[in-house]
Amino acid sequence: MERYYSDTLCQGLRLIYFQSDSSKFAEGVQLLEMATANEEPHAFYFLARCYGWGDGNVKDDERKAMGMLLQMKEKPRSFRNVGLSWEAAFVFWVRTAWIF
Repeated sequence: MERYYSDTLCQGLRLIYFQSDSSKFAEGVQLLEMATANEEPHAFYFLARCYGWGDGNVKDDERKAMGMLLQMKEKPRSFRNVGLSWEAAFVFWVRTAWIF
């Protein structure tokens, strides 16, 4: 993970997805927010997951989640060329929402 993401994003992901102490989830989400403030491309997707699916014990907020994906869309093409286009993220989002 460290090879592709910043230390901030890696630590946030570890606190949300790779440990079970729910008291640390808020810190993980805060680190993801810091990563988006630093314009880290993948952070927008992971933060959208938190808001859309409640990852990290975040209250579901689909508008905020879609806002994160749309912010990703508005970035320059070079920003989005990280292996995860906003279109792919949106399609994944819509398909999985209908499954559950």
